[in-house]
Order: sequence, then structure tokens, then C-alpha cells
Amino acid sequence: MSSRKIIQLITLIALLIGIAWFIHKPDFEPALTSLLIAATLVGLIVEEKFSTIREVDKKLFEDLKQTLPSNGSIAVIDQHNMAGWSFQWSQLDDLDNFAHNWGDAEHEFLTKKLEAKRKLLHQKVRDYLMLLAKETFPRSNPGFSSVPEEWEIEQPERFERVVEQLHEQAGEIVELHQDLFRAARKTLKC
Repeated sequence: MSSRKIIQLITLIALLIGIAWFIHKPDFEPALTSLLIAATLVGLIVEEKFSTIREVDKKLFEDLKQTLPSNGSIAVIDQHNMAGWSFQWSQLDDLDNFAHNWGDAEHEFLTKKLEAKRKLLHQKVRDYLMLLAKETFPRSNPGFSSVPEEWEIEQPERFERVVEQLHEQAGEIVELHQDLFRAARKTLKC
């Protein structure tokens, strides 16, 4: 039996003794004592629930830091200029892994605030990868793609629109990622 369960059991016994005392001598002191012990017991139970949630979320946050670290694909999209410059798809593997593997119940935070942030980040990453797949094309180097630089002359509106969308979405992803990490550290105390 865990120490937390032992403390809860002792508190429950103290509560029963307090109630028996109040039944035997209905007065202010036994009533107040019983009420305080009951509040303590409820507090212990609630704290245990939050502690369990925090531990589950801490483990998931550790997994997220491994899957989508700040110095991986996040750094690449934060620093890369998409205006005709090629990028290597393998540098976006973190984003691809996150998009494909973090959309299920197994990867949901129990803390609602963190889960809302994870869900929004997940959707933005999926949208970004979809835009890259639609609007970038392979280059002569295997594994590299770019917004076609010839669009800048032949289709300047499209070129400008696509580059702007890619930079805007990348910026949103970086900000959402940092916001989720800050919130997780604050909420989970890690």
C-alpha cells in the first residue's frame, strides 16, 4: 500500500472517530473537528487525482520533447526562406512524425489546456505539410524540393502567395510549439 493510501486511510479513521465523538457529544468542537478532517480527506483524494494526471502528462510531454524538439524541424522551418530556396524533406521528419503519430487518443494530454494546445499544433503541422506537398516540387537533387523559382517571373502572384503562406504557417507552428512547451513546463512543474 502506498504512503498516500496509508495517509488517506488514517485520515478516514480519524474522520470516523470525529463523527463518533460528535454523535456521542453533539457540540461545536467535535463538529468542527469532523468537518476539518473531512475537508482534509477530500483534499488528499483530489490532490492524488491531480498528481496522477500530472505524472501521465509529464511522461507524454517528455515523449513530445523527443518527437518534436526545438532544435529539429521546428528550427528548420523557423529559419528557412521558402522564396525559391530548396529544402530537404528529411529535415522535416520531426514534423512528419508528429503529424502522423500524434493524432490519436494515446497522445492526448489529460490536462485540457495542454491538450487544446497540442491539438491546435497538430492541426497546423498537418496543414503546413499539406501545403508543402501541394505547392513545392522536387529539385534536381534527390530529396530536395522548393517553390519553383520560375513562378517568381511566370506566376508572381502565386509565388508570392505560396511563399507568404509557408512563412506565415511556419511562424504559427513555431509560436504554438513554444507556447505548448511553456504551458507544459508551468503546468507540470518540469
